Amino acid sequence: MKQVPVGRFICTPRAWCASKTAAGAVVVHVEDARYAGVACDAAHIVVAPRARFDRCRSGALMINGNALRIAGALELFFDGSADIHRWRLRAALLGQDRPWTRHRHYDWRRQIFSSSLPEPLGKLVNDSGG
Repeated sequence: MKQVPVGRFICTPRAWCASKTAAGAVVVHVEDARYAGVACDAAHIVVAPRARFDRCRSGALMINGNALRIAGALELFFDGSADIHRWRLRAALLGQDRPWTRHRHYDWRRQIFSSSLPEPLGKLVNDSGG
């Protein structure tokens, strides 16, 4: 994705948007879940609210709807690097058990309450104290 502009999103309506950080990390938001796999291969971070999987085989960081439901808004700090191991993440709702947000932890497919994030996301949050 060399043609992705730094600091600006380019979009294809109802499909995807992409941008690149100053450090060179490519971020792709996928509106249509059918593009999530391709986005994983082309980006460092994939935000795909409708994707059914929570990890990219390529090693890209996947932020799917389940992760957003549990964590709420996410703030990602790149710390001037395209290396995922140097990033930090702050989650708006993670670690806060409030009666009005408890429904976010219910996984209706498995019929259990779970507030754990997929490991790559959880590690970024835990390493940053977020």
